[in-house]
Amino acid sequence: MSARPSLLVVCEGNLCRSPIAAALLAARLPHATVRSAGLAPRTGHPADPLARAVARELGLDLDAHVAGPVTADLCRYADLILVMDRAQQRDVEARHLFTRGRVFRLGEHAIAPGGTRAGFDVPDPYRGTRADFVRCASLIAAAVDGWRPLILARWPDRPAALSPSTSS
Repeated sequence: MSARPSLLVVCEGNLCRSPIAAALLAARLPHATVRSAGLAPRTGHPADPLARAVARELGLDLDAHVAGPVTADLCRYADLILVMDRAQQRDVEARHLFTRGRVFRLGEHAIAPGGTRAGFDVPDPYRGTRADFVRCASLIAAAVDGWRPLILARWPDRPAALSPSTSS
């Protein structure tokens, strides 16, 4: 088990949900390597303007994001692959059979008010209203809050112990 988890966040176009989720995961799990990709991306395009605006309100910067496809290499590198719904889970697993057991819905371990688990799909806000993007970002934040303790339990955020060759 590596000390630094590699997470891949997947949505359909890699313009809205996965860039927000990846940025939020990276902010809340700074020891993790987080990437995002799309099943049918608009390759080379920036994040949706409303996604960038809503992310900015959360203190996240999506300005450097460039949409790209889910590839076998990205999937091989990922310890955990988080998708937005069951259909995407099936799609990733069908395209890349070796991912089975590492693909989960982002909303699977979300925390509802009152602290109970409330698994859900994250609906796509693409071409929606600002309110759709705000709701989406709120669901993503709840989902990330559910995953964070599980990821930290498996990959603790602590410096590696000094090896004999580095200690004095």
